[in-house]
Amino acid sequence: MLLNMAFTKPELVDEVTSLSLVSLNGSVMESFAADRSQGIYSGLFYVLFTPSTQRFRLQLTGNTTQGRLLRRVKPTEITIETVELGFESAKNSSRIFPGAARKIPLQIRNVGRSQNFSLKATDDLGFVKAMVPNYCFVAQNETAEFALELRAPRNASAGETGTVTVYATPTDSGKISNYMVFYVSVTAKVSERFALAIQQALTRTSF
Repeated sequence: MLLNMAFTKPELVDEVTSLSLVSLNGSVMESFAADRSQGIYSGLFYVLFTPSTQRFRLQLTGNTTQGRLLRRVKPTEITIETVELGFESAKNSSRIFPGAARKIPLQIRNVGRSQNFSLKATDDLGFVKAMVPNYCFVAQNETAEFALELRAPRNASAGETGTVTVYATPTDSGKISNYMVFYVSVTAKVSERFALAIQQALTRTSF
């Protein structure tokens, strides 16, 4: 994350040296170096940092123009909610056949606080039929599995491609935590007669 820092009286601040993440008991969890902005923003400071999944406060450390130590703790508690959506396996295929139902295994990983999530999916071609289940409880640092059921019409053409978006929303806030987008393509179904012919041809082939 990028944090830009501005002061009500910048003429009293000589430099900001670091930003620390402080736990609720006051101990420093991690510190990051701060830098002075350039150009027209030369009076500001910024820091790039990785937030913790635990609750924390921000603490600034630096020096005043009078040579004194500057240390300020922002009293606001910060909690990062991070949810990751993805396929259950990297080998999952996003191909579907005309008129046939297809379930694509997905997973949700929660690195924030334990909570309930509502799961929803939309697409532009109407292939999405159901989410199983459409809600789940995911504890902190745990992963839950669910499946998206799709069905293309019987008259769908091979190569027809739809865009699917899957959303995860905490039930207590109603605000989307994260979403994923992927594509599904209709594939022509191989007839049993054609599949048998291929098998017979491979059987007759000698190496």
